[in-house]
Amino acid sequence: MISRFPVEIKSGSKFVALTSNDTVCAISNDGIQWYGRQFPSTDSRRAIAYGKGTYVAICGRVLGGSNSISLVSNDGVTWRQGLLPSSLNWVSLDYGNGKFIAIAEDSSICAISDDGINWVGKDMPPIPSTADWYDIKYANGKFCAICSNSTISAVSEDGAYWYTGILPVSARWICAGHGNNIYVAVAPNTSIIATSIDGISWVQGSLPISSTWNSVDFGNGIFCAITSNNNVCAVSTDGNTWTQGILPSSSNWGRIHFGHGKFLVPMYGSSVVIVSDNGLNWEARSMPYSSTWTAIASTKE
Repeated sequence: MISRFPVEIKSGSKFVALTSNDTVCAISNDGIQWYGRQFPSTDSRRAIAYGKGTYVAICGRVLGGSNSISLVSNDGVTWRQGLLPSSLNWVSLDYGNGKFIAIAEDSSICAISDDGINWVGKDMPPIPSTADWYDIKYANGKFCAICSNSTISAVSEDGAYWYTGILPVSARWICAGHGNNIYVAVAPNTSIIATSIDGISWVQGSLPISSTWNSVDFGNGIFCAITSNNNVCAVSTDGNTWTQGILPSSSNWGRIHFGHGKFLVPMYGSSVVIVSDNGLNWEARSMPYSSTWTAIASTKE
């Protein structure tokens, strides 16, 4: 049995894992051995990113209509609270060019911060009422955001000025990854994938099967895409040709994350995280306890 809050927890952890609505998080120095820590909020947490020596988590709209919050930590142990500029369903953020940028699924406003505490709202390209900004990724000196239920993407160097791109088809685009100078976007309940060099012009491709694809990341020269409520994954070196793999079980998998030489995927509603160095061979590891684990971030060093 792993203690929820063992005394041997170290600060400055290389990995931090979030639950969606519990009062704990988990930290690890290797992605294998995890330790529980207290988390100061039960508000719905949607994403976490690392930059400037800091972990930043964003929360969706707070019940009662007050502005949404961010949580900031240098070590995954001690957290401070920030305030996002509007009460929105903030769903994704990333760090680059000295800034954190967060997007919301029900608005054309992004939030920009130097420290994760103080945020400024800026306009993004307008989108249809049926569409939502859903994921943002920083790579090659710019942020790339994708819009779900549409053909819209957008790129920006600083979050203040955005250029609109066109995805190949209208789909429920929910995640973008980047590697080998290529952006890759996936959509659930399809076999469609989109690739782009610049985040503006996209080309349609295919995954091995139609499934509940929920996220994609890149590391060790490999893209790895995973499904939720299924046991299917897929790997590719170029974003065009994909090989199907098998996850340990058909489970409610959270978002995939690559850090420090390994892919990690938490299992929602369990005490399991799976780990792989190639996206095909997976090992199950234990989280501190069973919870709604959804997302992982790691240091860049």
